[in-house]
Amino acid sequence: MCLVDYLFGDPKERTGIDFIKEAVGQSPYLPCILFTGSASQITALQGVQVGAVDYIDKGNIRPQTFMRVVRYALKRSSTIKELYSLYQQTLITSQFRSEMMRLASHDIKNPLSSIMLSIDMLKRLEIAQNNEQLQKHINRIQSATNRIQSITEDILSL
Repeated sequence: MCLVDYLFGDPKERTGIDFIKEAVGQSPYLPCILFTGSASQITALQGVQVGAVDYIDKGNIRPQTFMRVVRYALKRSSTIKELYSLYQQTLITSQFRSEMMRLASHDIKNPLSSIMLSIDMLKRLEIAQNNEQLQKHINRIQSATNRIQSITEDILSL
């Protein structure tokens, strides 16, 4: 946890806001609390905008307030870490799912292409052209193959 006074006497003449901005930039989960002087709401809000979890008015500080702000800062930091971890897991799962769908669709498309080519060849054979029963079965196979191909393309587009 980082407790920073707005005017902390930095040799580089940075303010507490500058320090918090750098600290949060280097460690996004670091809970920072800014201490400000009385009647400095604008300064406090600037601190929150750059990454401070909260601010405490030095003129009105009480132990209960300090403890509440510290508990909140620690809880918020823990929650952010957990959310980031869940986000990373979601990205990994999404990438895995996309790759699996791509592979599955590819593995389905190859045999479908062979089946469709064979159906076209069967339709061109003289035996099939003269046999209504065989023609009916070939058309049924072709219809089912077209449905599978359409489903495969839908899966890929998803």
